[in-house]
Amino acid sequence: ALAPGIAAILLRIPLVIHESDTRSGSTQKFLGTFADRILLGFAECKEDFSQHKRIEVIGHYIHPIYTEAAS
Repeated sequence: ALAPGIAAILLRIPLVIHESDTRSGSTQKFLGTFADRILLGFAECKEDFSQHKRIEVIGHYIHPIYTEAAS
């Protein structure tokens, strides 16, 4: 994730990152300082990006095939 993120920064391409874990790693924290938008899988991760204004908790996508199999 670091190399494409740096390329986006250098080329001035809008950068959107998605953190799918409850705690973000050093790469995501670094890229978060340059990101135009940060999407989170868990609300607990918001504190890792407290300086950023465009944060949205979107959760995780679960394909319908898995929810249909359970019913």
